[in-house]
Amino acid sequence: MDLETVDDHFHTIENVDDIPLNRPVLHLLAKNSKLNATELQVGYQNSSLYPSPKEWLSIAYRFFLSAGLLLFLSGIIFFFAYNWGSLHKFAKLGLVQVGMLGLAIALLVFKPSEFVLKLGLTAISVLVGIAFAVFGQIYQTGADAYDFFLGWTLFVSAWVAIASFPFLWFFYLLLINLTIVLYLTQVQMYDDGDVLGLVVAFLNAIALSIWEYAIKGNRSNWVHGLLTKIIGAVILYALTIVMVWIIFDDRRSMGLSFVSVLFYFGVIIGGSWYYIKKGKEIGFTAMIAISILVVGNAWVIYLFDNIFEEGLFLLLSIGNIGLTMFLVKKLVQLNKQWNLETKENRRV
Repeated sequence: MDLETVDDHFHTIENVDDIPLNRPVLHLLAKNSKLNATELQVGYQNSSLYPSPKEWLSIAYRFFLSAGLLLFLSGIIFFFAYNWGSLHKFAKLGLVQVGMLGLAIALLVFKPSEFVLKLGLTAISVLVGIAFAVFGQIYQTGADAYDFFLGWTLFVSAWVAIASFPFLWFFYLLLINLTIVLYLTQVQMYDDGDVLGLVVAFLNAIALSIWEYAIKGNRSNWVHGLLTKIIGAVILYALTIVMVWIIFDDRRSMGLSFVSVLFYFGVIIGGSWYYIKKGKEIGFTAMIAISILVVGNAWVIYLFDNIFEEGLFLLLSIGNIGLTMFLVKKLVQLNKQWNLETKENRRV
């Protein structure tokens, strides 16, 4: 933002008190006037760029409320895991049912704030799983873990949809992952790591696509950025393990190998295009670089191990040090470039 831009932007403002004090404007005033550091600090405080005491209280309120709920639910889980023998089975089931009904009634009657409502629905979703666990503990149904997580996933779907809470959506995605993995291992008897890794990667790639569509690429909110990095890390970790598995497993299926390699390069190329060119997400970019480095090392070891033997690891160590330094330098430059572009966009 330059002086001409400021003049064009503020020429209709009649009262100086109506001028929006944001960071670019304050920087421009400091650069083109005699404002000292103290006066600039006062400007920052008056412009609400720093959190006010009320905002700090709101942050502390949300944090301690979330931490308290987490500790409360952990206490319930460990209480029933202890399997207190003197407690009657109906009392055990009743405690969980009363907890869910009590929370639901309280949310309906008192009509709390949106954040408290979302935390309450999250607590109910966790209590549903505890209820299934207590029921299985009492009656020894003999059900597989797959049945447990499938029932949990199905019965909390309504709460997840109503809450529209990012952390609850992430918890729901975790339940779906566990359900499918346990189904493959316990029902279909798949024990191949490459198959499981490919399924997990594919499932989470769909979830990440839906998540990006829902937030429309906006990661200014730290929650959006955090969940993007977590889901992306799961995808790249699973695919990296699959690729290493395929490289060293001579008994691998050619069809499965082809699908895995195709999917891996699709994620790498597609992820690089979206998160470097469009999304400008440095965390995901760094994870892509690490994945490529690991897979590349595996290929080198597989192809040249019999030729160089022990000397191969020395060469790889030297090469990895050089590549790591190069990647760190490029990532730092890229991050600086993106930060400058972001600041320029905000000034316009």
